[in-house]
Amino acid sequence: MARNRKREDVALRWGTLVRSLLASLAIAGLGVGYVRQSIVQDRLGREWNRLEQENEKLTQAISDQRHQLSQLKSGGGLRVLMARHGISLTNPSPARRIYLELPARPVEGMSAPAMARGRSITPARVVPARTTSALATLNTPTPP
Repeated sequence: MARNRKREDVALRWGTLVRSLLASLAIAGLGVGYVRQSIVQDRLGREWNRLEQENEKLTQAISDQRHQLSQLKSGGGLRVLMARHGISLTNPSPARRIYLELPARPVEGMSAPAMARGRSITPARVVPARTTSALATLNTPTPP
């Protein structure tokens, strides 16, 4: 009995073709994965370097600010800065003082929009601090 070898040859050819195609697709997939991984690794390396440089800059800025804070806290450094800018820590003259008129306490039962329009706000004279403390001691009731 004779065998039909033509069919076996076709099956072998298709099987070999499919296996070689799958192998080439696997190799191509590995190559694409490797290239993608390499790109991501490169991008992360650049980001790492950028963050390290930013960290160094911020560390330098913090040390500069600490140095500046120590100078401002010290009396000598503060005097040097005041002399450089021509300022002093004395009380201002009465002509340079600004007095504000404070609103009186709001009337109970008055709505917020009415207070905003100024119906319940009456101007009060501002008394300097030393007089206020003296008045406060005069107005406090004495214990029995």
